[in-house]
Amino acid sequence: MILAAACLTLMGAFLTQSALSPVLPWLEASWGVSHAQAGLLFSAYQAGYILSSALFLVGLDRRQARGEPAHHLLWQAAGLAALAGTAFPLLARGLASGVLLRFLAGVGLGGVYMPGVNLLARMVPSTRRGRFVGTYVASSILAQGLSLAVTGVLAARWGWRAGYLAMGVASWVGPVAGLFWARGSSLVPPRPGGEERAAAARPGPEPARAPGLLEPPPRRLSPWRPGLGVLAAALAYAGHTWELYGQRAWLTPYLAEGLAGEGLGAAVTQAGWLAGTTTLLGAVTTGLGGALSDRWGRPLTAAALLLASSTTTLLLGWIGGWPPPLVWGLLLVSGLTLTADSPIFSIMVTELAPPDGVGRAQAWQTVLGYLSGGISPWVLGLVADRWGWRLAWAAGAAGPWVAMGALAFYALRMRQQAARTVTAP
Repeated sequence: MILAAACLTLMGAFLTQSALSPVLPWLEASWGVSHAQAGLLFSAYQAGYILSSALFLVGLDRRQARGEPAHHLLWQAAGLAALAGTAFPLLARGLASGVLLRFLAGVGLGGVYMPGVNLLARMVPSTRRGRFVGTYVASSILAQGLSLAVTGVLAARWGWRAGYLAMGVASWVGPVAGLFWARGSSLVPPRPGGEERAAAARPGPEPARAPGLLEPPPRRLSPWRPGLGVLAAALAYAGHTWELYGQRAWLTPYLAEGLAGEGLGAAVTQAGWLAGTTTLLGAVTTGLGGALSDRWGRPLTAAALLLASSTTTLLLGWIGGWPPPLVWGLLLVSGLTLTADSPIFSIMVTELAPPDGVGRAQAWQTVLGYLSGGISPWVLGLVADRWGWRLAWAAGAAGPWVAMGALAFYALRMRQQAARTVTAP
């Protein structure tokens, strides 16, 4: 029941996040802005997310240390996301006002997404975290897919403001579900150490850990400085978000340009359905990716998914002239792999961080990940304006290779450390 309420809270916060992409062709024409300028609307959202998420996560660590509950913060943040998302189609009249309202919506999401991962991760042991966090993250993908598909249809019939407003109204399910989450849960974040440290202090075998995950490095002198494992996971997440938010921002407009001969309304409707269906596929595999990482190990599962998604993103730039079945097949594989690795990095951060510093570690993940995800839509839009879509999608596909490099570097360092430990007298 708690997991269901958490998922609905997150879905509400995410509904307007993806509503911008389907209406972008109309908005660009109405406001007279370029792809690069429109990318600022996505970047502003991520900037708000980074700021609030970091503050919320650090606050969670402090509340945990004092034994105070924190669930009420999530429904309040979901309420801000819903309010700003509803206000955007009603009040935004140009780039400046649009950037401000998107920033505030991002602030709201920042108080829901990663703090929710934090609280859920504290509820379950390491061997089950993949399933719980994977389901939670999958609910956000479901919301994004629905938003992409439905907003385009409504905008083609009644205008972009009406399509966006429908998602804004629907997003109020978030704070309502958040209230049920707060009131229905008796969970108080555990004091420093949590379940796994308490278990380690008792005689007997150590608590089970997911396979393929190396032990966290020793705590550094500064509680704000991330360990190597946390830093590697956060950098891998940054590579993932670079690709993810670049594609989320521009896939619908890109497909609509290819279908422009059918008229703008019909093109956006078809593109929205294609992008939405692609996104919805990720809701299934995101939960599955977390569960598979429980069995096969976090780094190995993530690396396989990163390689597959980067290949499909690169190929997006070459689909002009492809027969429709091949395009659908590419979008199918892209949808299945693009977000499937998302919960894995979040789980790695919670497992590699010191038990009393999970919030601070997630703050590093948020800042690096969403700084990358905030810059990506602007960069891809700029590259598309100047050099075309092939180079833009190639730039998007570079993110997963950065992620795989970070994971490989960490694995190599840990193997070298293990070898020195074995050979030491």
